[in-house]
Amino acid sequence: MDIIKAIRLPGSIVAPSLSTYSPVVSGNDILSASGAYCLVFPLRGKYDSTPSRCLRLWYTSDRDLRGIISAAERLSSVLPDPSSPQMGQMRFHREALRLPDGTTIPGLEMPFMDRSLEEWLCSDDKPNAYEYSVLASNMMNLSSAMKEGRISHGDLSSANIMVGPDLSLTLIDFDFLLWPSKGIRCPRQILGAADYNRPDRIDNPRSLADDHLAEQIIHLQVLAFSKDPSLNRAEEIGEAALFDASDLASPSAFRGSKGYKVLHRMGDREISHYLDRLAQAIQCPYGKIPPLCEVAFVPSPVSRYPPPLVPAPFCYDCGKPFRDLGWNYCPECGAPRRRIPA
Repeated sequence: MDIIKAIRLPGSIVAPSLSTYSPVVSGNDILSASGAYCLVFPLRGKYDSTPSRCLRLWYTSDRDLRGIISAAERLSSVLPDPSSPQMGQMRFHREALRLPDGTTIPGLEMPFMDRSLEEWLCSDDKPNAYEYSVLASNMMNLSSAMKEGRISHGDLSSANIMVGPDLSLTLIDFDFLLWPSKGIRCPRQILGAADYNRPDRIDNPRSLADDHLAEQIIHLQVLAFSKDPSLNRAEEIGEAALFDASDLASPSAFRGSKGYKVLHRMGDREISHYLDRLAQAIQCPYGKIPPLCEVAFVPSPVSRYPPPLVPAPFCYDCGKPFRDLGWNYCPECGAPRRRIPA
């Protein structure tokens, strides 16, 4: 199935809403991104200078994909969903591309999004601490929305989260989605991205807990970069994933990993909290791994005792500074010296 050859041909994109769109060409190459089962092509409108849409095409006729394609068609019928904005939007086309032999294949039309979270984390154009803190907060919000909607992406990683111009997060690649309330269920279990999952995931049935470890890992890395953006350049941690698959096999392997040691050395209470919760998630029963939103760091409560009072450094009536700690009245206007919280 030569999709790249086909999409070069004029008129090969037969999805009605994309009739005026064409793939983006760089030199002699058609720009595309590949996954395990599909190719994604950025598309540019007739008068556009930059891509605005993209087309996702499955490049294999594997029988196992029938359920995946059927689930994609069902998903496109319920999106966009106001209660789950992180799911984005898409349109399924039963006939999206015409192949050279005249047959057509289905595809998904989606808005074009420029960069994934993985590309953000690996980019030479390093975000600043504020941008990282916004992304960390948005990752927490994404976890809450997934829990509230009882949704499991099934293959969560920083590569499958897109970052919008406003730093909003949108999920992509729903081949293994589990969304029972919408009647979308891909029962097939996969390991997922090995750097974001426990090795025993493949031995467990699909569940809503499948994304929970990945949520915690992704959030921890973005949070760490918000505390110290220079970590993005550190040799020990300057990749898209904090940990290797072997680091997630046991709590001892996790605590002995480079990623753990680098973050532990920061001495930050919030980072230490998430490291400890991640270690717990590695050893608890697979189906009991909590989502990120349930292990959120709660700062120490403010003391119920009021702070001590000290003499004010200046007169609140006329503004004259007090040059002597023993002065109880203003030498200028005679007003009594106030006491303020330390």
